[in-house]
Amino acid sequence: MRKRFILLNIFIVLSAILAAVLIFVNARQYTLTETFDAPEGTSYTAEDAVIRIMDGKLTVEDLKLEDGKLSYVVKAVEGASGDDSVQVIFGDPDDYLHSVSFYNNYHIGWFGTVFHYFNYFDFDGFGVILTIVLIDMLAAFGVTLWSFCEKWKRGEFSHAMSAYGGIAIFLFSMVINCFVLGSSFGLSVGFVMWDFADSGKEFLWLLLPVALVFAVSVTVSNISLMRHEGFRPVNALGIIISVLMIGGRLVLLLLFGYISGSETFVRMMILLENTLCTVIAYMESMLFSTIICALLASKYKASYDKDYLVILGCALMRDGTPTPLLRMRADAALRFEREQYEKTGKHAVFVPSGGQGSDEIISEGESVSRYLMEQGVPEEQIAPETKSVNTRENLLFSKKVIEEHAQGKDFKTAFATTNYHVFRSYIFAEKAGLKVEGISAKTKWYFFPNAFLREFIGLLASEWKNHLVFLLLVLAFFAAVNLVAPM
Repeated sequence: MRKRFILLNIFIVLSAILAAVLIFVNARQYTLTETFDAPEGTSYTAEDAVIRIMDGKLTVEDLKLEDGKLSYVVKAVEGASGDDSVQVIFGDPDDYLHSVSFYNNYHIGWFGTVFHYFNYFDFDGFGVILTIVLIDMLAAFGVTLWSFCEKWKRGEFSHAMSAYGGIAIFLFSMVINCFVLGSSFGLSVGFVMWDFADSGKEFLWLLLPVALVFAVSVTVSNISLMRHEGFRPVNALGIIISVLMIGGRLVLLLLFGYISGSETFVRMMILLENTLCTVIAYMESMLFSTIICALLASKYKASYDKDYLVILGCALMRDGTPTPLLRMRADAALRFEREQYEKTGKHAVFVPSGGQGSDEIISEGESVSRYLMEQGVPEEQIAPETKSVNTRENLLFSKKVIEEHAQGKDFKTAFATTNYHVFRSYIFAEKAGLKVEGISAKTKWYFFPNAFLREFIGLLASEWKNHLVFLLLVLAFFAAVNLVAPM
């Protein structure tokens, strides 16, 4: 997987070099075609043209007048830079009523590139450059989506998988905005530059219906959660994020719905708007990807080849018996083990995991061990872990128990936990160096939304450096676009 991203980066760098070469070779001139409407009773040829160049930074060559079409090539004088104007006149330059005049402004940029202002910063070869950009974006989208699907297929649910999915969603929205909704092909450079810069804003408004449905759903689930579990800040996480999603859009609309003032002020306000929209759009892409990952993880079917089944702990009843939530985890592991034996004839060893809390009379691992034996599991088929105090330690300490029990033999492992907890457990298993597959136990519906919101925050926290680098690169590009694109 690492190789494909290295190859992607090499491909993008080579594409950038190719684009620069094409600009250097092709864009040092600009070919203009105009519709020629001669006044009634007049007949002009190319030789009748009078050419006026304002500052002498440009030259006009290969002027043709055929079948009502005027075309000519504008080139930059060697070493020239800045702005200049070209006027082509047919007839008496001083008789505006009986003459035809064409006036165009140009900008001479890097490599002597000639940009046409009236066609909104257009230049020759722009279509090829735009095709290269589209191919690069589709390549990046394809690689990230490929990596996402590969991890899904292998059951490797992780923050990296969420990041791949989020970037794929973000890139896909940019492609749709720039090359479908923006109709960039056939437009000029200026329009395309603004299409890119506006991608975050378009993303937010296009997904407003989705955001509204999401906000209502998680708000309802949080209200139910707080009614059953009591009020805690973490139980209101969905409400907080919903307010940020919908409130953020309203604030953006109020702040940037109408912008007026000097060109510098307008550019700075547009830059601020695009920056905020892009950051929010990127974060929402990561959020939606995390939701998808959590759902896929809870639905993933573990293969029937397991040597060990870790049962992740949670609170006990006052008498030391498993709570309904913990019992459902144990039942899911029991059900899987029996199905595996029926299909393959292979038994798995149960590893009930969890230490003794301050308000518990025995450890969670011991409590679940007793429950398993009550269900007919022989004691020699149980290897409890009784020291851990959280999910991370559940998996880390269970790995040590399994390694001791396996005595150097290779083993395959699964864990059983509640559906909303599966994705989180995959992440802790990866950090513990334990390759596992998850077995999902059902629970109350209102637990689930808050769980993937916690994983979304965990994704941002664990991969913050990578997210920051990606965002800075994107924002630097948008800032450059904002500064050079014509108003």
